[in-house]
Amino acid sequence: MLATLLLLCSILASPETAPPVEPAVRLLLFAQSTPRSVVISSTTPFTFTIGGTEGQSSEQASSGTRIEVTVAKDGGVIAQGHGGAEVKIVGEGIMLQSDGRRRRVSGELRIAAAAGQLMVVATIPEREYLTVALASESTVGEPLQYLIALSVLQRNYLRTHRGRHQPSADLCDNTHCQRADNINPSPTAKRAVAESERVRCVVGNIYPCYYSANCGGRTLTPQQVWHKEEPGYRSVACGFCKRGKWHRWKRAARATPQLEELVKQAPFPPFINDDFKIAVGRAIGFNVVLSNTVEKIERRNGKFWFSGRGFGHRVGLCCAGGVTLARRGKSATQILQWYFPDAAIAVIGKE
Repeated sequence: MLATLLLLCSILASPETAPPVEPAVRLLLFAQSTPRSVVISSTTPFTFTIGGTEGQSSEQASSGTRIEVTVAKDGGVIAQGHGGAEVKIVGEGIMLQSDGRRRRVSGELRIAAAAGQLMVVATIPEREYLTVALASESTVGEPLQYLIALSVLQRNYLRTHRGRHQPSADLCDNTHCQRADNINPSPTAKRAVAESERVRCVVGNIYPCYYSANCGGRTLTPQQVWHKEEPGYRSVACGFCKRGKWHRWKRAARATPQLEELVKQAPFPPFINDDFKIAVGRAIGFNVVLSNTVEKIERRNGKFWFSGRGFGHRVGLCCAGGVTLARRGKSATQILQWYFPDAAIAVIGKE
């Protein structure tokens, strides 16, 4: 009896097992155009620290406080009239504004100057990142099962591309990685991310992760687009995106000398060439050549007319097709299986 009582007392006195710590993501903000000035505010109090390895100054900022961080002449940063090597802010629902762009994060912000511009890095919980990314890469009203499938791929992308912006960050908030700029994710997006945690899409130890807006009727493989072999991808026929506005497209642009030179360097159409799409996009904007697949280039009346199919790189999940399948009653696992037929799709627990 005494031994039993001692055992019971030791169990009651033992500390509770701590819940697992959710992995964090270091996200580079405003990656599309790194700013020289950022205004920070929050509806709740937050901690504000400026300094470096020496002489740090920390204070508690009240809710509604606005702090502007700018680049200093000496290469550091200035905030609240104080200069230093770095600004650190910790709080919930922190709002950032710069050049008309806004971001909202909960966690830790570090702001430092680099090459005359500000580098803003947020360290946030993984689920928060995935929720913002899903809300940014989707449209309000899209079916839940499609959103779950997309979230699975975004989680896979995080697994396979974490560290693209090392050493300062894991990923950025631009389409270079995955868009992550939505400041008000919907409850449906939050639910989809939570449910996607139970779904696995793998090929051996490889995590397929690519998706694009519209495949134009057939998906492509990494080998076809980027000339590199990545397991888990196959060119798949897709008849589900043909009513999408980017299934077939035609755009015109003024025949400037710069554009004429790019056209001269392009392969003879029809062709699949990601470099051409990117080069034209950087020169005149990404709303002219919408995908890597150009079927015709014509010149008339002082303009170049480009015709093609699909939107984006056309690899992996066709988002327009996935939405159609979900609206026809297909589950997230069925959508993933269609576009990744070589993958093992598993659900932990009940679907």
